[in-house]
Amino acid sequence: MDKYDIGLTYQSLQRNKYSIERWNQFIDKVSKYKNQITLVNFNKIDIYNDELDAKGECPFLGKELWVDHEGTFNICCAPSNKRITLGQWGNIKDISIIDMFNSPEYSNILQTYKDHNVCKECSLRY
Repeated sequence: MDKYDIGLTYQSLQRNKYSIERWNQFIDKVSKYKNQITLVNFNKIDIYNDELDAKGECPFLGKELWVDHEGTFNICCAPSNKRITLGQWGNIKDISIIDMFNSPEYSNILQTYKDHNVCKECSLRY
């Protein structure tokens, strides 16, 4: 386990009860502003739920991507060592964003991402 895995595990709202408690305390503090907040996942988490697995849709795939300082496409915000397991998506110097989005590989990841370990563990899909 590397330092990124430890940090993600510690901060995970799926597996770390301390982080869940901190999240729920935050929700209590800002509940008076809830009608002004447009986030769809702005609710408390049941700390006793042992089935906190990622089940929702990916908030990024098919909607946005990042281009790093070297021009490499990154399709999600997972740490690099985990994100690379989803594939390599090219570089803006060699392929256009439209061509990357329309590639068979990207179409495949849109259909199969829920089967990938990094996506199964993603707190942003909860």
